[in-house]
Amino acid sequence: MIADDLTGANDTGLQFFRCGLQTTVMLDWGPRSPGAEPSQSTVLVLNTDSRGLTPNEAYGKVQRAFSQLNSSSHDVIYKKIDSTLRGNIGSEIDALLDAYPFDLAVVAPAYPTYGRYTV
Repeated sequence: MIADDLTGANDTGLQFFRCGLQTTVMLDWGPRSPGAEPSQSTVLVLNTDSRGLTPNEAYGKVQRAFSQLNSSSHDVIYKKIDSTLRGNIGSEIDALLDAYPFDLAVVAPAYPTYGRYTV
């Protein structure tokens, strides 16, 4: 999972953990020291901290994060966005679509606890 802020990374990572999935939230996902690879995790969450960046900066940071995930053996890429649509959603999704030949991107912002749904 790629999140644009730490709150969203932790909140969503916790939901996977509560479902019994081994989850790791990475704050610093650049080159790591030996032994720091979260290879035992079912869910790997990367915080790009890109919500307040310019669209071009956010694009680049998400592409670098995707490269990090793409080098692992993860089957699904989930791009966490803000449910109120703050941040660089368009440029970050473009970064993923440009980095990998996905057929489509489904954008469905929601936070049901607070009455935010996508229908």
